[in-house]
Amino acid sequence: MKRCSRCGQEKEASAFYPSKTLPYGLRSACKDCERGAERNLLKDRANNKKWFRENKAKRRDQTRQKKYGVSAKEIEFTFGSQGRQCAICGADEPGGRFNQWNVDHNHLTGRFRGVVCYRCNQLLGYARDSIEILKKAIAYLQGRKNVNISE
Repeated sequence: MKRCSRCGQEKEASAFYPSKTLPYGLRSACKDCERGAERNLLKDRANNKKWFRENKAKRRDQTRQKKYGVSAKEIEFTFGSQGRQCAICGADEPGGRFNQWNVDHNHLTGRFRGVVCYRCNQLLGYARDSIEILKKAIAYLQGRKNVNISE
């Protein structure tokens, strides 16, 4: 006889699935409880998918709060103070695959800097937030080969 860890009933050993890794060779929950958990798991997955679809904005705000320490209100205030345009190029549309504005942050400190379009966010990322790289890119575009970065 063995007690099920979920329903608490004493049952025969045949009412439990075998386990090679557990010390007594049987799982802790009975077969009935295990089957019920599988049914609930499928139901929970469907509910989770529905919640995720319905709460995209809420999830995005929670992620930004966690990653950058900035609330949706602070982002909206900053974006408004930028004239509701990209902080770098002044674009009115965000562009990119998801057509959403990007939260720019300092990669060393993790602090929020502003709201930028997709392309400007890519620009900063590929330049690794390096002022020197961006100065060299400007010099290249201006047609100068060798440039003193201290200019």
